[in-house]
Amino acid sequence: MAVLPLAAAFGSPEHEVVSAATWVNEAGAEVEGVMAMNRAEADTAELAARVAEADIVLLVDGSAMHLRTALKATRLLDEIRALLIRGGVLVAEGSSATVLCDPMVDPRGGAPTVGLGLLSGITVISHIAGETEETAADKLARTAALVPSDLPVLGLAADAAVLVDADRRLQLIGAGVVSVLQGGVEVDPGQINLS
Repeated sequence: MAVLPLAAAFGSPEHEVVSAATWVNEAGAEVEGVMAMNRAEADTAELAARVAEADIVLLVDGSAMHLRTALKATRLLDEIRALLIRGGVLVAEGSSATVLCDPMVDPRGGAPTVGLGLLSGITVISHIAGETEETAADKLARTAALVPSDLPVLGLAADAAVLVDADRRLQLIGAGVVSVLQGGVEVDPGQINLS
C-alpha cells in the first residue's frame, strides 16, 4: 500500500503514514509512504514510480485544496489513474474524498469547483468531527442547490465511508451516516449508479 500524506503536508504527514502502517501491518500488508508535500514533488518520476508499484493507494485526510492544487496534472495523479484502470484500489479519507470528484465542493464555502476528475457523476462532502446534524444537513442542502439538479451530492459523516464497486455502484461502509441529495430530494445511496 502506498500512503500519500499530501493533504496533511501542513500537519503531521509522517504521523499519518505511521498510523496507516500500524493499521495495515496488522492485516499483513506493507506500507510505503510517498512523501510528496508539494506540486513539484508530486511531479517527480521517483515518487510516481512508487505509486506505479502499488495495488492500493491511500490519500490521507487534511487540506482538500492543497491536495487538489498539488496533485492536479502531475505524474502522481497519472499513476493514480493508471492504478484505477488496472483494477487497483484508491482509498481517500475525509476531505481527500471530496477532491476525487469533478465537480468537487470547495470547503471554503460549499460552491462547486474543479476537482481531480477521478470520480464523475457525483460530488462528495465530508463532515468534520464535531459538526452537528443540523449544520451537516444545511451544508448538504446548500451544496445540492448550487450544483446541477441531476448531480447527486453525497454527505459523509465522520465514521462513514462509501465504496464505488467495479460496476460503479455505491456500497456503504462504516457506522456513520451517509446522506444523498439529488435535485433537492433525499435518495437511497444504494440506488446511485455512476456509469
